[in-house]
Amino acid sequence: MSVCEQPVSTAPHGGTPPKSASSGARRRIYSIDFMRVFLFSCVVMVHTVGTINFDDDIHRQMSFLSMLMHYTRYGFVFVTLFVLCLGYVKRDLDPRTFWRTRFSTIVLPYLLWSVIYVVANAWMLSDDPIPGIGELARESALGILRGDAKYHLYFLLISMQIYLLFPLIRLLIRKTEGHHGKLLVGAGVLQMTVWCAIVFTDPQTGVLAVIDDHAWKTLPTYALFAAAGALFAFHFDRIDGWVRSHVPQIVALSAPGAAFSIGFYIYITGPDHVPYLAASALNPATLPWHIGAVAVLYLVAAAWNARRGDGTGIVSRIVDLGAHRAFGVFAVHPLVIDLLHKAGLARWLYSAFPESTLARSSLLTIAVIAVSLAVVEVLLRSPLSKPLVARPREPLNIVSRLRSRKQQDSPGTQSAQESQGTHETRDARKT
Repeated sequence: MSVCEQPVSTAPHGGTPPKSASSGARRRIYSIDFMRVFLFSCVVMVHTVGTINFDDDIHRQMSFLSMLMHYTRYGFVFVTLFVLCLGYVKRDLDPRTFWRTRFSTIVLPYLLWSVIYVVANAWMLSDDPIPGIGELARESALGILRGDAKYHLYFLLISMQIYLLFPLIRLLIRKTEGHHGKLLVGAGVLQMTVWCAIVFTDPQTGVLAVIDDHAWKTLPTYALFAAAGALFAFHFDRIDGWVRSHVPQIVALSAPGAAFSIGFYIYITGPDHVPYLAASALNPATLPWHIGAVAVLYLVAAAWNARRGDGTGIVSRIVDLGAHRAFGVFAVHPLVIDLLHKAGLARWLYSAFPESTLARSSLLTIAVIAVSLAVVEVLLRSPLSKPLVARPREPLNIVSRLRSRKQQDSPGTQSAQESQGTHETRDARKT
């Protein structure tokens, strides 16, 4: 799902059988919650690690990690279209109502976080004096238009494109029923064509140069994964059963693709030479890796879901809590990274673990996740919850307890046991 997408509801595998997708019932696929939390965790990790490991002797390794983790953006598109289609593709849809509902959850957070990051960047990442209001407003407007106020906000633009075009995507899927294999192949051809046009052409001036600079933030660069997510949802009951019964075959097909993408990276890079194409998210040679990574992640999520039970286990709790806080963590984690760097944590980690990339990377990642979650918890219980973390405001637990106790202690209020005793006395009198 998109970074602020709400999960849909259904019973898990192994529990009460859900209604068929064709009934239009609201469903919740816990496997998708698992995927979303895992994808967000990977995003936070790679963004964090990239800020503390920039020495020349590990540049090749860090670029390799970046190449691998680009699968997260395609996984997000897959999940977003899956969730939307599962909820809407076989139900009536009023586009205006859909757009009003979806855009109300994403536009304001996008605008506010863009402004926040423009100001934060000017304060933390520049040695120059903080610009005046006029300059900050101009930079904010440009960042909002281009989706680059911070390196992760472009994906909110992708989400908005998905919402804008979803009524047409839904119509296309319904009109091409019986030809969905061709639709998937066509989406793959479109995505690969756009990738090649961006990677292998380099216009220097004019409109083509502008398009080339920003085309990677447009939905066609994700067409295959958008179509795959939508079609998986449309045929969910049939495809999910097939996928879970053919795990070895899917892994066997994914492994050569991953080996090809990794082998290509090793082939074109060297200890002192890492061309831009090697770690590019649009490198055609990495497509097999991205497809296999998303497929295997779904297999892992489905396997966990089959053993989820009643949802009281520790992993289930982490997934439930993480899914609810995912957008907030996504939105705030670059700010937390910059704040921790400014506070000197990265310098301390370098001095404490000068020879251990793994140790300093792990500790900084844990710190970023912990602080990000703490910030999100505060925002969830503030008036800024809806505009910043795209969730309704949650009451403070202590306030809820005090209100509950006040209601119990108020005159004329009986406890459940007192009320039960009163009814029993009245019944006895009647008999």
